[in-house]
Amino acid sequence: KTLLALTPSAQAPKGRVDSLRKLREGFGPGTKDERASDRKRLLAVGQDHFERFEGNTEDHFRVGIGMHSKYVRLFAPFYASDIIVASPLGLKMIVKSPGDKGRETDFLTSVEVVIIDQMDYLQMQNVEHLETVLAAMNHSPFKSRGADFTRLRDPYLDNLHKFTRQTVMVSAVATPEANAAMARLG
Repeated sequence: KTLLALTPSAQAPKGRVDSLRKLREGFGPGTKDERASDRKRLLAVGQDHFERFEGNTEDHFRVGIGMHSKYVRLFAPFYASDIIVASPLGLKMIVKSPGDKGRETDFLTSVEVVIIDQMDYLQMQNVEHLETVLAAMNHSPFKSRGADFTRLRDPYLDNLHKFTRQTVMVSAVATPEANAAMARLG
């Protein structure tokens, strides 16, 4: 319902969300018995541990969301997505490192807003994944892929699109590493 409220015709009485069942199966909290077992196991460590690791904790997720006038399409191809929800590792598996065969970065050329949530937890993992993805954003595309070039804004034509991106980093604590990443890549 929240995604439908974001669609252009939010006043429409009916709307649909495609692939909602697939989202629930892949990222849902599991059965009632699984949730009870997880709750007991996680609370044994502590309340904060339970709050952090409750539910699906997969670290390589990626979901493209396409917003249309009367429906929302989950698991849309990234080139047709308006919103991409992904972990740094999930995107790194597609983006890869510079020079790698099969590197795919064109879907990141027109990113306007990046939200990095829980940076303090990302720092406990491999921050290189995040840095690789941020460095791959907002470059000129290698292929046109049927793009409508009449809709391009002037900064994109002048190769200044990286300056139009807004990067929001949320963290429970400020660290020199996070500040350096924002200064370098944000």
